[in-house]
Amino acid sequence: MNENLIYEWFKKRGIEMEVIVENKDANYLELGFVDSLGFLELITLCEEKFGISFTDDDFTDDAIFSIAGLINIVNRKIDDDQ
Repeated sequence: MNENLIYEWFKKRGIEMEVIVENKDANYLELGFVDSLGFLELITLCEEKFGISFTDDDFTDDAIFSIAGLINIVNRKIDDDQ
C-alpha cells in the first residue's frame, strides 16, 4: 500500500506506470524523473503521509534514490515505529 502513494507521485509527474516499474531499481534523479526540488517534495510527502522522519544517514544511502529503495526505507521506518 505504501508503494502506491510513491508510484502515484511519479505518475502525476507524467511518468507511465510501466516505465516506473521497469526502472524502480534505477536512480530516479539520474533518469530525470525528478530534479532536486522534486526530490525534496517527495521526501516531505513521505514524511507527512507516513509519519516518519528521514535521518542524515538515510541520505547517504544510495537506496533512497531509487523507487524500490525508497519504498524499502519507508516500510522499514514504519515497521520500526510500530
